Amino acid sequence: MEDITAIIIDDEIDAIEVLKFKLELTCPWINIIGYSQDPQEAIKLIRNKKPDILFLDIEFEKEKMAGFTLLEEIDHIPFQLIFTTAHEEHAIKAFRVQATDYLLKPIVREQLLAAVNKAIHNLGRDSVRDKTLSSLSKIELPTATGLIFVETKDIIYAEVFNKTTHIYFVDKSTISMNRPINSLEEKLEKTSEHFFKPHQSYLINLRHVTEWIRGDGGYLLLLNEHQVPVAKNRKTHLLKIWKTNT
Repeated sequence: MEDITAIIIDDEIDAIEVLKFKLELTCPWINIIGYSQDPQEAIKLIRNKKPDILFLDIEFEKEKMAGFTLLEEIDHIPFQLIFTTAHEEHAIKAFRVQATDYLLKPIVREQLLAAVNKAIHNLGRDSVRDKTLSSLSKIELPTATGLIFVETKDIIYAEVFNKTTHIYFVDKSTISMNRPINSLEEKLEKTSEHFFKPHQSYLINLRHVTEWIRGDGGYLLLLNEHQVPVAKNRKTHLLKIWKTNT
């Protein structure tokens, strides 16, 4: 099956690189066949490459030409148009030119995926959407030097202590971040249904639970033989989840 092709036009190289990373992470089957910061160069690129999807910034601060003006120069090329901009006041005009979607920076991965899905549907390539269920299997985690992308299935559990969240993986590696465990929980809720918070200090991957030891709340034995307590008020919820998934 052929990948969907895309071109990114933005006057800021950092914005281009961020969108490329998010597309690679969220929609790895999108083939980015070109990008440009220069409007005139972009017109030639779009005419020559004829992408399926065009990601277009609206305002080019260093150039006289705006995104809307650029569109007038490339009429009749049947791409799906997704605007990427920091300026929400252009939304109405964007949809007047029949844009597929309008994404505000900083772009959220879930909104990016939804916009790409719309484009795929409009292109009549719905079968490609089957890939999207697994495309969010990775999440980004902040590190001292930038970001690291990890597979959610490889996370055994996370624990917070001393105001630091520590994440433990099947390969016995650990990542620590100065973020609350709730922020990790929010990320994982959007990518997987297998994570559960049995206690305010813990977040676990239910696929890596090997045993539940009963008690007031009891505790869970994980793949790495670590024991995680289950709060009394979370016990019933945990049982319901297991019944639903077994």
